[in-house]
Amino acid sequence: MDILDFIRTENNTGVDIEIKNIQQEKENLIFKKPPEANIELVKHANSISLQLKDFFSPYLMQKLESENKKSLKDEGKARVTDFRQIIDSVAIDPAYDGELFNAQIIDIPSKKELIKANYEIKDFKGVIAVKIIDILGEEYFKTFEACK
Repeated sequence: MDILDFIRTENNTGVDIEIKNIQQEKENLIFKKPPEANIELVKHANSISLQLKDFFSPYLMQKLESENKKSLKDEGKARVTDFRQIIDSVAIDPAYDGELFNAQIIDIPSKKELIKANYEIKDFKGVIAVKIIDILGEEYFKTFEACK
């Protein structure tokens, strides 16, 4: 209650502030954590195979779980059976310079398709950068050394 009095007397911003007790309302609380991916690179004589083995977005899954709690019927609940369902796009820069991301391989499937998850990189040098965007717009970014 002291905080409410403090805000009433000290808040001169003109912005309304709503106070919530996160200990009592923790089931509606969503913590934002960055997405994670399992990516495997295999070097061949003249190319590199990049395979996306798994992808997990904690924030997206928390949102999905929260929405599923609102649905009374089981068939109305959203389910993720393949990690590729939650990926909106994959972009790969085979010669990342550390400053400018210049994607040479872009995988943006249509609404009814999923990403490929397997990519053949033929023209690479130095560092390969991978950017994955999930369906909520959360970004995963990672670089890999790929000396020629």
